[in-house]
Amino acid sequence: MELQAFPNGEDPRHEYEDEITAKELIEACKGVLQAEDLSELAELEVDEALGYTFTLLLENDVEDPEAFLREKGVLQST
Repeated sequence: MELQAFPNGEDPRHEYEDEITAKELIEACKGVLQAEDLSELAELEVDEALGYTFTLLLENDVEDPEAFLREKGVLQST
């Protein structure tokens, strides 16, 4: 699991990892990520799941994973 660069150059994972659950990430990404990827997310701790979610979303042509997760209600707007 190689973490890719974030669009704005900052890694927002630590800001949110205490506020979300892996289940919320999985629900938000259904229809975008494959079932195999979602199953892998379920097995990770929240901080790892969030980082991996960003990587998977980028690999699946989601240009701004943070904005995507905000739209899905997983991340709070600042």
